[in-house]
Order: sequence, then structure tokens, then C-alpha cells
Amino acid sequence: MWQGRLKKIISILEESSVNEIEVSFFGKRFRVTKGENVSSPGNRDLATQTIESISPTSLEESLHGEDKLEEDISPNNVVTSPIVGTFYRAPAPDAPSFANVGDDVSVGQTLCIIEAMKIMNEIESEISGRIAKIFVENEEPVEYGQNLFMIEPS
Repeated sequence: MWQGRLKKIISILEESSVNEIEVSFFGKRFRVTKGENVSSPGNRDLATQTIESISPTSLEESLHGEDKLEEDISPNNVVTSPIVGTFYRAPAPDAPSFANVGDDVSVGQTLCIIEAMKIMNEIESEISGRIAKIFVENEEPVEYGQNLFMIEPS
């Protein structure tokens, strides 16, 4: 999953005049930079070597570590983002969070808010259980389909 997205970003970067791009996937940030001598799509080998020389070992470890984590997650136990927006754990900055790791939740209980285009959308639990993991930090941007919470059914 991560490798495919990262490879696509690398190929877009190689074919463009942009020299650097920073992206984040599910809370992990990646910065991809072209070498200074790379200026055209004809120099793909040099661009790829420069990009991969950033830190291929740590990048591979990150990618495989996330794949292992996602393999352990049952899609039936994960609440995903239905929209693109900004994730909020509480209704206001000084208010307590809707849900924390270890909390018991029931069907219909509000877990978080996702703000999209100045509209606050409450995200509710579709299953009863205990919050096992929260994948996103407060006030982080989220993508459609991104994992938000893992719930252990009760």
C-alpha cells in the first residue's frame, strides 16, 4: 500500500520540474528530493538513485512495519474517515476527548469530529467495544478511507 503510493509520487516528481515534495501518509512524513543535476525526465536513473539514497533502509522498515500493522487489523473493527478533512478528538480545544484508548464505546456514540469546508461532521461508532488504538493525532488532516480508530468488539 505505502510502496505503491510512494513510487507513484516519485514518478510524478521525476517527470515534473519540481525538485522536492513532502507528503504524509497516516501520520508518517516522507520528503522526496531530486538531485541538483536532475532537470529532465531523460535522467530517470540519476533521479531514482538520488531519491532512493535518502534513506532506503529506514523507508523500507517504515513501509514494512506499517504493512504488518495493517495485516493485524480487521476491517470490521476499524472506523475509517468517510471524508477528507481535519480530525478533532474533542468538540472544543478545552473540552475532554470524545473517546480515548481503553474507553468502552457503543453503537452511535460520537468518536471524533472531522471538519470539512467549515462543516463539523461527527463520526459515530458502528460497533460496540473498547477503543484499542487511535491512529490519528488531534488536528491532523485525514484522507478518505484513512483509519481513525480500532475497536475491539465486546
